[in-house]
Amino acid sequence: MNMGVTACVASGLIILVGISTLSFADEITTLSGETYTDVKVKRKTPLEITVSHSSGVATIPFNDLPGELKRKYGYNVNAAINMRNRQTTRRQLERISKRLDQNSIYVNAELNQVTEEGALAYVTVIEKHERTYDAVIKSKGKPQKLSHGPAQETHHEWRTKRWTSRKKLEEPIFIVGDWSGYYDGETWSGRVYPAGTLSYTTTMGAAKRVAKYATTKRLALHHLSIE
Repeated sequence: MNMGVTACVASGLIILVGISTLSFADEITTLSGETYTDVKVKRKTPLEITVSHSSGVATIPFNDLPGELKRKYGYNVNAAINMRNRQTTRRQLERISKRLDQNSIYVNAELNQVTEEGALAYVTVIEKHERTYDAVIKSKGKPQKLSHGPAQETHHEWRTKRWTSRKKLEEPIFIVGDWSGYYDGETWSGRVYPAGTLSYTTTMGAAKRVAKYATTKRLALHHLSIE
């Protein structure tokens, strides 16, 4: 008799535990109206949580969660601001890096004055060009007789023309980089990236302002006060 009662009680406990578990399973309803059931948090950053749920996997921004759910899942406003700032800075750097690539130039430089900070140089800018065009080609062999006009057969063919141009700049530029081992009058060739301008005074006492370039993008970013 006691064993039967015990079994019933045990069964009842199992059933109650099951109901309790189902009743308190995590459920998220976002501010935008999406509802997720049987939620388990898989990953969390200061800006969002990634969860598995009854229908799959979802990434939910903390900004789309009600206040109580933000607190429940450990939202920290300062950490979120810091991460957003880092992401913004990263995107800005990516845009600037792309712009530096677009505005970089390849130069043959004659070093006029080498200093610890960089080298004043007269440069020739070398640019490689490429143009693809539709060429009309006369076919070899016996032409076909046309119903009107001369018997001439042609075909179209895409061709690429490549050439190099050179332009010597009238004004010198200042190139930031590691010039150890270089001396005035020597030459150097390489790609340089825009890094602002440089103002200096000539040996005659005249104020001068020239374009400044750097031998690496990192140096260019530094001189543009981005890093």
